[in-house]
Amino acid sequence: MTLRDRLLRLLRAPDYSPANEFELSRRLDLNKKQRGQLAHEVRLVLKEGEFRRDGRGRVACAAEAAATPRVPAREIFVPAKHRAAAGLPAVP
Repeated sequence: MTLRDRLLRLLRAPDYSPANEFELSRRLDLNKKQRGQLAHEVRLVLKEGEFRRDGRGRVACAAEAAATPRVPAREIFVPAKHRAAAGLPAVP
């Protein structure tokens, strides 16, 4: 069985939970040298469109990834004494 077949079987399993490439390599019991091949196969699988990355960068089913909201961006910190100069309202 090829690495691609093993990867697709894992991704299509009913009990699969989204995972990043490192976690996928652990679930597939790959060694360090095989991670490059896994990264290549993941890119190909994502390109086909059945799977995509969710908001946290994990590989998930396309329908599931679309339903997961992206992580909101953090506000940029502006010190209080520079807020007026930047045209921002003062913080109480």
